[in-house]
Amino acid sequence: MGERTRVAVIDREGFYIEAVVAVLNQQPDLEVVASATIFEDFVEHAAAAEIVILQQETVDLTRELLGMLAEALPGTQLIVLGADSDHDTLIAYVESGAIGYVRDDEDFDKLLQVIRVVHSGEALAHPELIAPIFRRLAELGELWRELYPVDIGDVTLTARQQEVVELLVDGRSNAEIAEALNISVGTVKNHVHKIFGRLGVSSREQAAIVFERLQKHG
Repeated sequence: MGERTRVAVIDREGFYIEAVVAVLNQQPDLEVVASATIFEDFVEHAAAAEIVILQQETVDLTRELLGMLAEALPGTQLIVLGADSDHDTLIAYVESGAIGYVRDDEDFDKLLQVIRVVHSGEALAHPELIAPIFRRLAELGELWRELYPVDIGDVTLTARQQEVVELLVDGRSNAEIAEALNISVGTVKNHVHKIFGRLGVSSREQAAIVFERLQKHG
């Protein structure tokens, strides 16, 4: 059996989080490396995680937590569990850094599927959400360029950082980037953190937009 996918779970309901952890720990390809009901206690212990599962709270709080997780654990894949089925809500979570979600009318089998798809380097969304997501990303790309213009001349990446960001924009997971470049996952996370800082972004989607502009002006 190969290396197991490292997963962390955060949810304020202790009983529910125990059920989620129990199901994940039964899987031979998954390893729960952290779980918590309080955010402040979570980040330190979740540093080794490749995927973080966040139980949905209110929409605003969930978006806030996604942003905090994206900043505190750069490069970690974020999944929202128990998400509302409303398209606008789901798109809001994607905008805030979620790479996958499990709706509130779905079960643990769906959660396991989403974890494995996300770990393979892909994002997962229901078919009816694809078109709205692409429209919204196009709108956000234009808005980002208008509100946060990047002085391309001031942005420089090392050769290694460029290799990492090219794979990141291509949709590779941290583990896949590490394997492709023959470096550790921790080193990849460190590069991703520095890349986000150099590009002035906080998500892979934003990094893709800025990196595309860098290539056009290169």
